[in-house]
Amino acid sequence: MTSKEEISFVPAESVEKGSTMKSRLLTLTVEPLILFYILPSTMNYLVTQNLFLEKSCRVNLAYNESVCNSIMESKRSGYSKHQEEAVHQLAAQMLTMKSLMHGTIPIILMLFIGSWSDKHGKRKPCILGPIIGELVAIVCLILNAVYLYEVPVILSSLAYCLPMAISGGWPCLFLGAYSYVTTVSGESDLTARIGGVNTIQNIAMVIGLGTGGIILNLFGFIGSYSTIFFMMLSSLVYGYYIIKERKQIIPEMEEEIENLEKTPRELVEDFFKCEHFLSTVTVSFSNFDINKRLRITGILALLVILNGPLQGEQSVVYLYAKLKFGWNEIDFSIFYAVQLIIQIFGTLIALIILSKFLKWRDESLGIIAFISAALAGITFAFANEEKLFYVGALLDLFNGTSHIVLRSIMLKIIPKQERGKMNSVFGICESLTHLIFGLLYTTLYRYTLQLFPGLVFLVSSSLKCCGLLILMWLYCQYSNDKKNKEVKA
Repeated sequence: MTSKEEISFVPAESVEKGSTMKSRLLTLTVEPLILFYILPSTMNYLVTQNLFLEKSCRVNLAYNESVCNSIMESKRSGYSKHQEEAVHQLAAQMLTMKSLMHGTIPIILMLFIGSWSDKHGKRKPCILGPIIGELVAIVCLILNAVYLYEVPVILSSLAYCLPMAISGGWPCLFLGAYSYVTTVSGESDLTARIGGVNTIQNIAMVIGLGTGGIILNLFGFIGSYSTIFFMMLSSLVYGYYIIKERKQIIPEMEEEIENLEKTPRELVEDFFKCEHFLSTVTVSFSNFDINKRLRITGILALLVILNGPLQGEQSVVYLYAKLKFGWNEIDFSIFYAVQLIIQIFGTLIALIILSKFLKWRDESLGIIAFISAALAGITFAFANEEKLFYVGALLDLFNGTSHIVLRSIMLKIIPKQERGKMNSVFGICESLTHLIFGLLYTTLYRYTLQLFPGLVFLVSSSLKCCGLLILMWLYCQYSNDKKNKEVKA
């Protein structure tokens, strides 16, 4: 039976006002968990990429010790170009398997979990499930590291991919995190709270990128995975004991009180009901007038325009920088970390100065973010030296704000009792764009490699210009709503 003490019942207006310091502090519980999970998860990704390279070389391709050591240490001699390409190609195939599994299985889960989470007010399973899945994956990877020469790389890839995919991965965790944040936040604080989660995610990724290689060099595979395991375990313990389920009692959700009496078995059985699938699929267009449906469609189109180029560029940008400037992994890691830090700084400017103090609308923040990204794409495309590439990163200052404002605009349109389902729709769109645009951009890059490899960035800028038109239309719709309210008043 679900414990009633586990759930905090608060009226909607109480959440809106955030009247006491205690209530404000209680709403911050999910942010530290994001930091404690994303940091070791990013480190895990870097360490596992190296494990794939090691196994590809030593086990599957069976190259000798000196060849594999030279390849792993990035020496200029000791191996042929063909041997290096064979190792990287096999490791890349394992990462492709990861992308496919992490892009498909979570989609199926999110078709059910968003509606189920809204119905029962359960956010913790969405948040803690992916952490448990990755902990299982890390245990499997430790065994793969112990039996380094006995287990082929394909089994290492399955050990890494399957537990994380089945448990929902990052899409499921952020579905739960954003749904939790919207439950405990008022409308006036929603943009800042979503921005806080997004900023902490970026900070954790920067730290993870910077420390993953250091820990691997210091402790090796087994020591690195053990360190990552205990770091991630702390996030699970924190989330289990600190985060409390919270529900807002509003007229449309009064039947949720009855769900307190359901047993864990009944909750699991209810998860797989088709009504959750249908509810998630139809949430974007049911029970709304035509204008609101158009707005939701526009926001989902913006999500594709935003995430598609982002995922596509990530598939080719390292190859582009290596070809254009002769960068190695360290050069690119430095650039990527600098770019993330710049975007974090830009996000803080947008949220603290423009949104909080100057009271800019989400649509206005989105417009400057898309302009920023479009200018950056043009600079990346025509940069003929490293300094100009860094100038492009500087112009990309406000791009990190885009994800925040799109979620905020959407969640302010959708009723509170359906926000979990809408977060599922967001997660599904993000996973689909990862699959589609990754393939599209790699194909485009391959065919334009000799002519103009920077064309992929111009495609991104063109899409961002289309997104600008949608954002301007959304801004006009908000202005019309404001005028109508003033007339009625």
